[in-house]
Amino acid sequence: MHKNLVVWIVPLFLGILALAGVEGQTPAPAAASSSSTNAPSATAPAQPIPLGNVVTEAVTISGKLQDIQAGLASDQTVATVNQSLPAIVQEINQRESDDLKVQSAGPTLSTLRSSQAAWQTISNGLDTVKQTLTGRVSQLDKLVGQLGDMNRTWQVTLASANTSSAPPDVLNRIQTVIANIGQQTQATRELRAKILSSQSDVGSQEDRIKAGLAKISDQKEVAIKSLFVRDSAPLWDFDSLEAGAANPAGSTRVSFGEQIQALRLYLADKMPTLFIHLLIFIVLAIVLVWVRRELQIRAGEDPAIKHAANVLELPLATAMVLALLASGWLYPLAPRLLLAGLEAAALIPVVVILRRLIEPALFPILYAMVLSFFVDQVRSIMTGLPVLSRLLFLIELTAAIVFLLWLVWSRRLSPEKVRDIQLERVVGVYARLALALFGVAIIANFLGYTHLSYLMGNAELESSYLAVILYAAVRIADGLIMTALKIRPLSLLGMVQRHDAMLGNRASLVLRGVAALFWLWETLELFSLRTPLGSAVMPILIHTDAQSGLHPALLGRILLFAFAIWATFSISRFIRFVLEEEVYPNWQLGPGVPYAMSTIAHYVVLILGFLMALNVIGVNPSNYPAYTVLAGALGVGLGFGLQNIMNNFVSGIILLFERPIKVGDVIQVDTSIGTVEKIGIRASIIRITNGSEVIMPNGNLISNPVTNWTFSDRRRVIDIPIAVAAKSDPQRVMAILVETAKANPSVLTNPPPQVLFTSLTGATLNFELKAWTAKQDLWTQTKSELFLAISAALARENIVMS
Repeated sequence: MHKNLVVWIVPLFLGILALAGVEGQTPAPAAASSSSTNAPSATAPAQPIPLGNVVTEAVTISGKLQDIQAGLASDQTVATVNQSLPAIVQEINQRESDDLKVQSAGPTLSTLRSSQAAWQTISNGLDTVKQTLTGRVSQLDKLVGQLGDMNRTWQVTLASANTSSAPPDVLNRIQTVIANIGQQTQATRELRAKILSSQSDVGSQEDRIKAGLAKISDQKEVAIKSLFVRDSAPLWDFDSLEAGAANPAGSTRVSFGEQIQALRLYLADKMPTLFIHLLIFIVLAIVLVWVRRELQIRAGEDPAIKHAANVLELPLATAMVLALLASGWLYPLAPRLLLAGLEAAALIPVVVILRRLIEPALFPILYAMVLSFFVDQVRSIMTGLPVLSRLLFLIELTAAIVFLLWLVWSRRLSPEKVRDIQLERVVGVYARLALALFGVAIIANFLGYTHLSYLMGNAELESSYLAVILYAAVRIADGLIMTALKIRPLSLLGMVQRHDAMLGNRASLVLRGVAALFWLWETLELFSLRTPLGSAVMPILIHTDAQSGLHPALLGRILLFAFAIWATFSISRFIRFVLEEEVYPNWQLGPGVPYAMSTIAHYVVLILGFLMALNVIGVNPSNYPAYTVLAGALGVGLGFGLQNIMNNFVSGIILLFERPIKVGDVIQVDTSIGTVEKIGIRASIIRITNGSEVIMPNGNLISNPVTNWTFSDRRRVIDIPIAVAAKSDPQRVMAILVETAKANPSVLTNPPPQVLFTSLTGATLNFELKAWTAKQDLWTQTKSELFLAISAALARENIVMS
């Protein structure tokens, strides 16, 4: 308890002290940096090349100029940009056209969010081109400067050669070098001009992207503010509905035809990517088929991998899910039809896999989600027909409510039908929440608040799809992790062999936590809550300063510091686990050495973690005088008020390094005898023979006399005094005592038991039996057994004990 308090309170106190110093002080500016900034930069004047070295230097500089010429001739920056920029321009044009169509139909938040993501993807692609151009311009600027330095050096050399009346050959060579430098300088500047021109073209497209993002952002803000404003006619206003539904068939043909054409053009451009995606699927399928065969062979030997074998029983479906998870990276700016096809291709194998992983009582949920998903895809194709899409959405929501009511009231989720209690509770709560959201969406749709209706309904549906896919992905990952722990090379590790179930459970918990956070993050965005929540929370966590920019605020620093300390303790536990399970069993270490190494590693990690935590929150003690003063005051307080604690701490370090006492040793302090169970940061725990635990300060173990019964080995001598009547035969008594001791299994034969005739009085003969035992923790019991055996043996021989 005291150890935990010290280990936690000291870092937190110092962290709060550091935070106080950060908040209350402004870092002092570095004088050297300031002076160096204000000092004007001076360029050293060019020095002429000695005439004797002109020829050698001319040959060297000619080689460098040839390399520069070859590099400029092979430069493909402009060609690469000219090849990639038209495609980006086409994507921008298509995006602007699509946005106009969506805006004319009244965009929903879901549509605006998709459009914003598409614009951001285009922006990321253009940023790559922009960075390439910027980097190349910087290189050319540096090259122009180097050529200028060369030119000045050789111009000075030419002037010096003219003054020194150098031979004409030397003068001609110098002039040739100067002419070549001028040619390469001109070529470099021409290439830089072309790249700067390309930069201008990229900048123009960047302006268009920024305008598109700004327009989408404004429309999202307006859409959020107008969620509770009626934007369409109520469903009972048939005249308005008929006016909005004019010529539906023609509009559908135009909209669907445009989407088919966009899909054809996109796939024609992505044929290499399609082959790569197919290759990924084939490789995954081959690997998973092999893994399934291995699991089937081992399943009979180890029942723990039965779950993994069940997950990977469908390797093709699993490979398809894993391969389709990469679609977002392989197909940026994919057309709506392609996205719908990929989502459908992912959902079907997910359902097939989940049928093997969940109880049959939950099958209807999967079927309902598949049906709802395909209805959503039909609606997405009919975005140009607002009235028809609205009616179809209303039918879908009504069917979802009917299904959820049946699901809840039919007791399909009862514990008798769903064995996974945690899953049953989550699904039950989620179903009731979805009922409420779908109900609000239907009412909003009836009343004409279509934006609100689409937001609530679409967000809940998409969130449900995401939850199902993530659940399947986690279950598949569980199986893959368990498989990895059961096959080489991980199965060769000792810690895996002994703790495979624990490691699998911990990894599963991490996966579930990551999946839950990802689902929450995406769900907040689906409900358009991520931005407002971020706007409300970020000012509390991050402070903006005009001089230093963004940096954590006080609460943000506290959270970062607490997370860093938690991560430090977690890393320390993991390191000690690896040492104890994988390293120590393979090394021949002395008693107590593993414990000492683990404890020292723990302290080192804690100290490094604390220093890194200070660095994470931006604390540099040398820049904050208040921190130094307060830390000095804390040091004085530790010196006077906590000197006993510090003495015990240092004594604990001495115990760990010098190891006069080790964990497991049997020691005697004063009259207390017990086993050392733990050497802590302040005190050690000793369990004495009566079962109680003594908290012994480490300083007492260093400064006071301590008897270590097991310092060099674990053998202990048992001294038993025996007194018999004076008329007894001493030789016979000694033989009986030795035979009795040898008969006890706890007594060692080497060294053998020994009997000493200690004294002779008028009425008694006094003997002492010395017997050795290696069972240190049972020596009192062995002594008792010897007393009983000696008493019985002497009684059988009619020898009277005094």
